[in-house]
Amino acid sequence: MKTRPFLIILLVFMFGLATAVPYLYAHGGGELQIANAPVAGYVVSIWTAPNAAQAGEDLHVTVGVGSEALGAKPVLDAQVDIEVFAENGELAASAPATREQSANKLFYEADLPPLSTGTYRFVVTVSGSEGSGEVDFSLTIQPSASKMPWITGGIVLVALGGTAVYLYRRRR
Repeated sequence: MKTRPFLIILLVFMFGLATAVPYLYAHGGGELQIANAPVAGYVVSIWTAPNAAQAGEDLHVTVGVGSEALGAKPVLDAQVDIEVFAENGELAASAPATREQSANKLFYEADLPPLSTGTYRFVVTVSGSEGSGEVDFSLTIQPSASKMPWITGGIVLVALGGTAVYLYRRRR
């Protein structure tokens, strides 16, 4: 059974590779900020991604809008706007959240530009046939994390892969 050590090394390598890749939060998901808040005639839920927002990274906001009268059935014709205010009250960013930007067309999504470290107040305005209103929440943007663990992890994975290939060829 010469292939057994090779298979074990290969499995460890593949597991390491799979866990070294950062999570992708391109659309939907993330950290729940607001859950089923009544806004005018709507029920609104809001998520932000990545879960731990860091300075210098894009911030993705997903908004779910449901009709309060219809038992939270998704509303597909609302207008959703997002404004982000810094601690001093200045507008730091704003963007419309649209279904066109969303992978799941039942949600409204927006990508906001990178923000600097600090606490921000997000104001989400929803308007449509059932009225207009807003909901807000605070989000703290953490300092940017070092990329060194990812670089070190990549080097280790390449070394493990090289070792696996070397052992495989040596045993043949």
